[in-house]
Amino acid sequence: MISHLINSQFDLLKTEFFSRTNYLEGSWDGALIYRSRLTIVLGWLSAYELFRKHGNNAYAIDDRIFQYIKKYRKDGIWFWGETATPCFIEMSLMGYQSGDVTFSNNLLIDLIAKIMVDNLSNEGKGLPNPYYSVEQVLLYSYGFPTREIADDSFLGSSYHVNTIIDMLVRRNARASLNVVWKDASKLLLCEFKST
Repeated sequence: MISHLINSQFDLLKTEFFSRTNYLEGSWDGALIYRSRLTIVLGWLSAYELFRKHGNNAYAIDDRIFQYIKKYRKDGIWFWGETATPCFIEMSLMGYQSGDVTFSNNLLIDLIAKIMVDNLSNEGKGLPNPYYSVEQVLLYSYGFPTREIADDSFLGSSYHVNTIIDMLVRRNARASLNVVWKDASKLLLCEFKST
């Protein structure tokens, strides 16, 4: 019964997403708020399609979702910190399931590169770790006092690079990994523990 309700809500989300041509939610929306919401929606829709396929091998994955991921990859979706990693992994898995292994692997390589650039920098604070929600990151990004983020530095570490590398190793993407391996090995690899 609960799974039926969840699936029903995802079907409604999917219907609404494809019925719209503009994803802004009023005059206050835009920029990072818009991009974070688009990332979350595409990540969840990817997960839903993969779940449906896993439960029924005859299910035909809706290719429109993958087309939107490709469309919004450069200027729409946003990696705000490591709480966004699951969305990107689901989008990568969606690309892999859709048969575009190169796109799928490149999305993961770009993720590693983004974490390395931000977290191996000598400037800034780095990308927030998975203990910080998108809401906290947005507030901080727009200059609202967020003591937790203001007091922390995320430089030199990552919670998800090791998982992403493991995914690429299992896909035999050694050539892609060679590009990022040297710098990725400089990161302190941490583990996320839920509270």
